[in-house]
Amino acid sequence: MEFISSHINISAVEFKYIVLSVIFFVAGIVSFYLAYKNSVTAKLIKNTATTSISSLRSGFVEIKGKAKATASELLSPATKAVCVYYEYKIEQLQSTRNSRKHGGQKKSWKIIDQGTSGNIPFICKDDSGEVEVMPERAQFISKNKTKSLNSSSFSLNVPGEKTSPRANDFLSNLGGISKVAQALGVTGRPPIRITENLLLPGDQLYVLGYAKKRAKKVYEIVKYKKYPFIISNFSERALVKKLQWGVSWKILFGIALFALAYLVLRYRL
Repeated sequence: MEFISSHINISAVEFKYIVLSVIFFVAGIVSFYLAYKNSVTAKLIKNTATTSISSLRSGFVEIKGKAKATASELLSPATKAVCVYYEYKIEQLQSTRNSRKHGGQKKSWKIIDQGTSGNIPFICKDDSGEVEVMPERAQFISKNKTKSLNSSSFSLNVPGEKTSPRANDFLSNLGGISKVAQALGVTGRPPIRITENLLLPGDQLYVLGYAKKRAKKVYEIVKYKKYPFIISNFSERALVKKLQWGVSWKILFGIALFALAYLVLRYRL
């Protein structure tokens, strides 16, 4: 950094502010791009006609119905809720040194593991029939979100501490306690937060994806090439509204980041 600043005749402090401004500017571009993607998805949902399951043909489709398990229902790994599909995220509260506060610490949640129930199929059922949905690589937008099991009800199996049966069972589902402990790099119990997004049996179900023919008059909904693949238990109207709201705040956030980029350059250089 000193080499660069010395050759373009700016101080090291000024160079840091330039880098910070560039970061804000790039983040603003990313925010606008995400707003554009949300807008395209919302328009696609609004403009795609709903197909009854009995009328399915190979190609890009929109279907609606109720969620149903194919055989045995799943149990979500943390709350043990009966479901047909889930996503989970484990976060650890970490402290970082904040030099501006003279040795103070700033705390933030860091993702240490996340995943889904995998490509275990579930059924979408409407008045005309049923079709299997293969959820692998789908964008799952759920209104059933649980955020629980922090340090007060969750512990890791680390030296000198006991693991609760609930925590042990949960971490075993994720590939073992030692894997998570190693990823955390901990020697004691850290604050942990676990978030689950769930699709429950009987939930209203919206699916936008590709109908792939598996046998004569038998189809499954899958992710195919670059076609969008969305699974949600919001109604179509609520889903579009949610995406459009995302467009609005991402645009505002992008504008704020551009303003910060300008202000850093304007008042710090």
